[in-house]
Amino acid sequence: MKLIRSALTTACLLATAWAVAAPSPVRMDGKILPQEFVGQMTKSERLKEYVAADETFERWTRLIGLRLQSAPQINNDPMKMAQNMAALARRQYPDMPQPNIVPQKDGAIVQFYAYQAGRNGFIESNVFRYWKGGEGLYSLQFARRSPLSSLDGNKAKDWASQNVALIKEIAHVDKRQVEKALMLR
Repeated sequence: MKLIRSALTTACLLATAWAVAAPSPVRMDGKILPQEFVGQMTKSERLKEYVAADETFERWTRLIGLRLQSAPQINNDPMKMAQNMAALARRQYPDMPQPNIVPQKDGAIVQFYAYQAGRNGFIESNVFRYWKGGEGLYSLQFARRSPLSSLDGNKAKDWASQNVALIKEIAHVDKRQVEKALMLR
């Protein structure tokens, strides 16, 4: 009996470790990010984020975020959420380039920049894709971060072209992969 209980406990622990260490269900820049952070997972609010194996959730250069949220105040409208994110980015970062909203047949994509000044400052490019699902408002985020100290004219041009590529890439992600990854088990 003790052996069976021990085997079941080990199996449960291994299953839990696998679930927590699951790699990203989608690719960014053609890469799967293997480290997973699982945030709140309730019926109406769910969050999972992914970074590269050699990075942390405090210091990363690429991040994939998956979210389900309930936004009844905007009727879970993807375009309104994209517009709200763009307005927030304009208010918080008025000296950055204007956010870019790309309407989609089934939702919306918004791309904007954010930064943190100071000695450990960074610049961040965020691309969010929003769509309405049966359980609420889904989003997929691709984010890229770089130290402010490393940003020069050439890197800024590279980022601009990479953002165009990320917008195209995020538009072609199969939404079902995101929805499946956010299912409650």
